[in-house]
Amino acid sequence: MTTQLSAQLQFSAKPEVVYAMLQTLSYLELKIADIPNATFNVSSHTGVATVTVTRNWVGELPAMAKKFLGDEVVIIEEQVWQPLQPNGNATATLNVSIEGAPVQVSATMNLQGTDSLTTISIAGSVKVAIPIFGGKAEEVIANELSNIMAQEQNAGDLWLASNA
Repeated sequence: MTTQLSAQLQFSAKPEVVYAMLQTLSYLELKIADIPNATFNVSSHTGVATVTVTRNWVGELPAMAKKFLGDEVVIIEEQVWQPLQPNGNATATLNVSIEGAPVQVSATMNLQGTDSLTTISIAGSVKVAIPIFGGKAEEVIANELSNIMAQEQNAGDLWLASNA
């Protein structure tokens, strides 16, 4: 079974400002500020930026999930951004994994906007290869990813209020 994932983030700023923000250390510090033991790394090669965030699962795990994942669940999120185009659009691949778990999250992120509003649309899927339990696990993971996107929205709004 595969669970579809979709989300949308909106920021009151030009696309080039939001694109740069997503790779800025001060923004990433805000993004992970409330998450214990979270770390991030940003690298760039030939205009392609890779942003990796490693974090612990923050919410309570269902009992059945703890059987498969243990008490400490480490989530690794990787966004690989292609260069910003002259029209202000950019795309990224989003891959999320959980250490030691048969979980695959893959999505596409599309950034586009105007002079005053930028939207990032996220569309992808969550796949958990655990018989019987996989569908429920996908729902739990999709919900956690929604929480992560809300954190991203809040961090972006805070960062833009101070830096744009």
